[in-house]
Formats: sequence, structure tokens, C-alpha cells
Amino acid sequence: GIYLISFFYCIHGLLWSNGKLKDRRKLNYPMLIAAIWLFVFSVLDLAFGFQINIAAFFGPKGDPIAYFSEASNWINVMKLVTYVAQTFMADCILLYRCWIIYSRNWKVIFVPALMWIAETVCGSIAASIETTLDHSLITSNILAPFMLSLMSLTLATNFLVTSLMVFRIRSIQTSVNQLVSSGGYTNPTLKNVILILVESGAIYTAAVLILLCTYATGNNAIYLVSDCLVQIIGIVFNLILIRVARGTAVQPMNEAIQTALQFRRHALDTEISGSGIYVTNMTSTLDGISSK
Repeated sequence: GIYLISFFYCIHGLLWSNGKLKDRRKLNYPMLIAAIWLFVFSVLDLAFGFQINIAAFFGPKGDPIAYFSEASNWINVMKLVTYVAQTFMADCILLYRCWIIYSRNWKVIFVPALMWIAETVCGSIAASIETTLDHSLITSNILAPFMLSLMSLTLATNFLVTSLMVFRIRSIQTSVNQLVSSGGYTNPTLKNVILILVESGAIYTAAVLILLCTYATGNNAIYLVSDCLVQIIGIVFNLILIRVARGTAVQPMNEAIQTALQFRRHALDTEISGSGIYVTNMTSTLDGISSK
């Protein structure tokens, strides 16, 4: 329910502005595609979850434990596929935002991108192996190395990219504060934007960490946690865009830049342009919704 509500709010913010439909040229297509992607795979995961429970408890076999133990069951395989697909898109969005913040500098995201590719490969191999496990559990020794690698790489990628984004925004904040300080004004900080990034990263990281721990210990809670994580990924993505659409993320940054321009317009333009940092554009593109 929470995901469905947040999704429609997110789509509204992406497609509408000031009560009317946005012009096609002003739509943020990367974020729109990502939102729809996450929604489709979230719905699929939920549908597969209902199907496997109905089949296990009301199917002809009459043995739920044996049914759930069949890792190679096509429904179990598809649930893993939905998880891999969600992780793929979530980290892709993370890399995209980092790339935008660093003025489309590919060198910055080179290592995280390799980690993202590696985790996707591990997830794909894991899904392929699961089709051959027959009556083995998902924690089988054959599957475990790839699943643990997938989760570990996801954790590392999320932590690294979030840290890079926070560092960049913090650097911009420091530069702006230094430029306007001589004018007798202390501008509003960019803490709100940093807070959003840290909060979203923390929720995602905590969920993956719990999944990793339950899987490594062979706890049956892994099935519950994995189901929740697929939905959490979409919810976190939607909430970021919703906060921007409501003005809680963009406004403080815009006010800071506008005030800075009043005091040190020439100096600020020179400093920001020279460093390749376009703060206002960075904010709106980072969160996927134009602030204008």
C-alpha cells in the first residue's frame, strides 16, 4: 500500500507541474523510466509471492515445506530475478545521480560502475544456477558465493557512491559559504539535500545488510526480508522525488544560491563555473524533478 501511494505521488510530480501536464521537452525521462521499471518489478514480485503461497498451501502437493524448499521452482527463480532487476536499477539511478553531481565526469564513477556490473553479473549467474538446484535450498553451497557477492557488492556500491555525492555537495556548500561570508550573510546550507541522500542510502543499506546477515546465517527470515527489500527499493526512490516535488529538498539550495548571487555575483559565477559545478541544475537533475 505504501509503495503504491508513493508511486502515484512520484508519477504526478514527474508528469505535472503547477496543476498542468509538463511539456514533453521538460520531462525527466531517466527518472520516469526508472520509476516505471521499479513499479513493474515490484508488482511482479508481489504477484509471484501470492502465487507461491497459494500453490504451497492450496496446491495438489499438500506439503508447503517441501514446496518452499524447491529452489528451482520457476516462481522462486522469478522472485530472484525481480530482486536482481530492482538492485540493478536502484544502483543505476545512484550512479546516474553521482555522475550528474560531478558534472558528468565518467572517471568518478568508473570504479562504482565496475562494481555495479559485477553485482549484476553475480545476480544473473545466481538466477541461472537456481534453475538447476532442484530440491536444494536457496542457501545451497553452490549458490551462496554468488548471492553473498551480490549483496556485498550492493552494500559497497551504495556506501561508496553515497559518500561521493555527500562529499561533492558538502564541498559546494563550503565554497558558497566562503563566498558570501564577506557580505555579512550566512546562507542557508545544503544540509537538507545531504540529509535526503544519507537517509535514502541508510534505509537501503540497512535493508541489504539485514538480508546479507539472514542469508549468511541460513535464517528463514531471508524470504521475508527479500520480499520487503524489493518494495523498499521503490519506496526510497519515490520518496526522494516526492520531497523534491513538494519543495522540501530544492528550495533551501535555490535560496542559498540566489542570496549568494546578490552579495557576490561575479565571484560566485567565476568560482562555480570554473569548477564545473552547476548547483541549481545539479539539484533538480539529481532528484529528477525540475525546480522551476
